[in-house]
Amino acid sequence: MAIQNFISQHKLPSVFESVAVQFYSRLGEWIRQKKGEGPIVIGVNGAQGSGKSTLADYLKHYLQENYQWNTAILSIDDLYLTQHERKIKSESVHPLFATRGVPGTHDVKLGLDVLHRLKKLDADEVVAVPKFSKLIDDRLPDSKWERVKGPVDLILFEGWCVGSVPQYQSELTEPINDLEKEKDIDGRWRQTVNDYLTAEYAELFELLDMLVFIQVPCIQSVYKWRLEQEIKTISKEKKQLDKTAYFSAKEKINNFVPYFERITQHNLSVMPLLCDVYIQLDLDHTVTQLIIKDDSG
Repeated sequence: MAIQNFISQHKLPSVFESVAVQFYSRLGEWIRQKKGEGPIVIGVNGAQGSGKSTLADYLKHYLQENYQWNTAILSIDDLYLTQHERKIKSESVHPLFATRGVPGTHDVKLGLDVLHRLKKLDADEVVAVPKFSKLIDDRLPDSKWERVKGPVDLILFEGWCVGSVPQYQSELTEPINDLEKEKDIDGRWRQTVNDYLTAEYAELFELLDMLVFIQVPCIQSVYKWRLEQEIKTISKEKKQLDKTAYFSAKEKINNFVPYFERITQHNLSVMPLLCDVYIQLDLDHTVTQLIIKDDSG
């Protein structure tokens, strides 16, 4: 694969070439050595804007280019409930569930169905992988879903809470930001989110054979990188970015990221111990370390 073409396609900085050669290609080789009879399911967890999608795309292209692997990518973002479904949940469970993001705002049954079907996909069979548009904040019609043709060698399931585990009850008592202080006064929302992680999300994450964790420096980095990601999305879909759009995007991120903060902070604490592959990022969004805990092949 021409790395320069990949960099251009994803609008990445030139430094990504050295990251790909030094770290991500090595990860691709390790994954190849893990191949058994059926497809491998690997989760990729990282905070918003950490580069999960870029890593997944690179691994897909690397393994296709070098070993003719067929890789399917599923993002947990594409499993979000529809706007209408979230509205119903916000009225019946808690108002904060109107906003996509936390466990409880995904269609877990859809995710289970898609992953199970991808794992069993035979030659010439096709699975439709759902797509969600953040621009319209709704799931796209199935006519616009991606079609994956079998058989599949690797399934990459990426998302900010993929593989995340619930907190202890004692950790839920105190609010951690203004959103929780003002809109989750009795703690019912965060308790319900935690319950989802304990139950149906745990069932979904049991399908993972391995977990990759991308460690960001701090929550402040998430705000910065998520804004950069939003600007990139606007530029891609609207083809232009003026001052109004920029400040609107910034306000949106400042209101949006607090929904993710509790689980993100918990991930930063526990995921380095739980993951199979650990990737460390610095403040400049550059990979500084990749640790494969079982590098025996």
